[in-house]
Amino acid sequence: MNDQRYFEIFSGSLQDDAIWIETVQGLESARERMHELAAESPDRYFVFSFRTSKVVASIDSRKDLIRAERCKEAAVA
Repeated sequence: MNDQRYFEIFSGSLQDDAIWIETVQGLESARERMHELAAESPDRYFVFSFRTSKVVASIDSRKDLIRAERCKEAAVA
């Protein structure tokens, strides 16, 4: 597999509310960047390949944010 291809990073959902973020060269670089974005701003993100017309990676970091908030609430109680 040639890792020099370009991949698109989006936030939201492929089905209805995708927002293009940026283009990244190489699949591993795109995955790393998607995780950086998710850590900076919790949301749904996915990496899309126009060559294959498929989502090749995705993350929903909102779940991690909710878990962290629940842990904080439990610690205070």
